Amino acid sequence: MKIKQLAIISTLAAMFSFQAAAETGLPKIEMLTGDTRTACEVILCLSSAQGKGIAECQAPLRKYFSIKAKKWHKTLAKRRAFLDLCPAANENAKMSALTTAIQHQEYACDAGTLNSRTETRRNWIRRSSEDGGSYSRRLVRTQTYIPDFCKALYDHEFTEYSQVLKPKYVCDTNKWYSQEDWNRGFERVEVSRKWNYRTDSYDIKYKDIPIKKDCWE
Repeated sequence: MKIKQLAIISTLAAMFSFQAAAETGLPKIEMLTGDTRTACEVILCLSSAQGKGIAECQAPLRKYFSIKAKKWHKTLAKRRAFLDLCPAANENAKMSALTTAIQHQEYACDAGTLNSRTETRRNWIRRSSEDGGSYSRRLVRTQTYIPDFCKALYDHEFTEYSQVLKPKYVCDTNKWYSQEDWNRGFERVEVSRKWNYRTDSYDIKYKDIPIKKDCWE
């Protein structure tokens, strides 16, 4: 049991900045118990880009992210109160800033997670003068920005994020797709249009262009 309890420490030791431990006097986690220990584990786990994928992090993170309130600002306050149970959470200004970044973390900040997130907007289209009025289309694309809490984690010297390259958005930031195209995974683009006198209509040819959704690398 003790080996299992200490597994998280040995796993995260290689990821968590030695400078952080030196400057904060971070207590040995094996000496802590209860929510105090869990709060410190959460800080360690979320200080790593791989933290959410580590088996020993699952229970602490599950408990932490279960802390919720009806309003987001109250959820943040409750989560901060929990993180503050860790003796190192406010050891100095740098640790306090790290704790604040973790407090505001809604999701992981790695490229894979950012690629799984989308943003939408409405595009209003005016009908012909005969029909009148207008209608809207829902447009979607891979989220194009890194949220502030992710920037704070990548820029903080105590995190493992600071040791890896910040993901870069490689898709066209001006490009949006219809919900239909996004769902089927390709954009149908007209490549030619020729008038057909027999049918009294246009013969239109299309090309299906795959949509790149993995925009963060």
